[in-house]
Amino acid sequence: MRLSLLLQREPFGEILEQTMTGYWGEGSDSRLKIHWGKSEISGQVWRGNIYLNFFCVEGVDPACFEIIKREFSHSRKRSRRWIQAAYVQAAVSPPFRNVLSQVEFTVSEDVPLAREQLLIGGNRRMRMIHPAAGKSMVIHKHGFDRLGFDREVFARMGPAAAVAPQFFGLDAGGSSFSEAYFIGTPANRFPPEQQTCYCNEAIARLISEVHRPSLRTVVVADYLDQLTQRLGAFSEKFTNTILPLSKWLNEHAGDASLGLVFSHGDFQDANILISGEVLHIIDWENATERSQLYDLATMSSGVRLAAESVQAWCAQVEQWLQQSNTFPELEVPAAGRDERLVQAVIWWIEEMVFQLEDAEVSSFANVDDAVDRQNLNVQSVHKFLSAQA
Repeated sequence: MRLSLLLQREPFGEILEQTMTGYWGEGSDSRLKIHWGKSEISGQVWRGNIYLNFFCVEGVDPACFEIIKREFSHSRKRSRRWIQAAYVQAAVSPPFRNVLSQVEFTVSEDVPLAREQLLIGGNRRMRMIHPAAGKSMVIHKHGFDRLGFDREVFARMGPAAAVAPQFFGLDAGGSSFSEAYFIGTPANRFPPEQQTCYCNEAIARLISEVHRPSLRTVVVADYLDQLTQRLGAFSEKFTNTILPLSKWLNEHAGDASLGLVFSHGDFQDANILISGEVLHIIDWENATERSQLYDLATMSSGVRLAAESVQAWCAQVEQWLQQSNTFPELEVPAAGRDERLVQAVIWWIEEMVFQLEDAEVSSFANVDDAVDRQNLNVQSVHKFLSAQA
């Protein structure tokens, strides 16, 4: 997520101060301090571009910006390509880099090897890239629950090892980990034909190297019980609204088989990186066990379900029901219309759990508001199902 959005969503400056003070000061007897914004205090200044999502010091190695150029130089709109490419080139090059920076912070003591590194912002983590060392450090952000960080560590140590950049391990304090530095271009930055080709390759690899080895088969009714209990743990408000939905699902395909797999959780073209013949799937912080449809639906539909996107979900499900050949191929197939419909609803319920977890792990989100929105969505989905009967 870009800094321009993070600055609107959270007290980013305060979070950066505390996160990077812990990271740079760990294991040191120094009294390192970080001051967000322009400061009269002397020290090492890191200037940032909120649209290109980076911070750097003066005299930084130009090689650090290759990853920024790969991600931001290409616009999908032909009319904007040259303008965007020119802006990116200016924003990473002196003397324009300082002119085009919008934010900065000061570190009371010089960070070792600062000119070889770039600091990149993120939703629940920060990243220090160090191309000369061939490493990238992923840092857990202060103020956020460790759920996403711990999930990524687990994924990278095992289930996702074959499709993600090499994992080097946790630091001594357990608040960051290092991985191989990989300069790749996101699939969504390629022309449509190439993008489709890369996405299909990523789908095939995810299924063969992550989904299939982790597959286990359960009964729909049993998995629904788990999901409804998880929703109930967020709020008792779900108790009454979820019961009619669960009853409908159990009546129509409760005894059907369902394939559960180790799921990426945010499987989209932006999280597929390509460099030559090498393809990696990145950002495993939402990884956990889910139905296989979750990842495949997220990719194939182009719909990342959000709190208010019931209408988009309904449109996608109607297409699957009317054109059964568009329904994703699963390791444990959905036999018939009712089973496809039930699996689609399970996808929706899993997404509700994701949205609520996302609100819960952040100290800056309103969980009660998220619960209220999802309660209304449960009722909307139930009405949709009733209309399909």
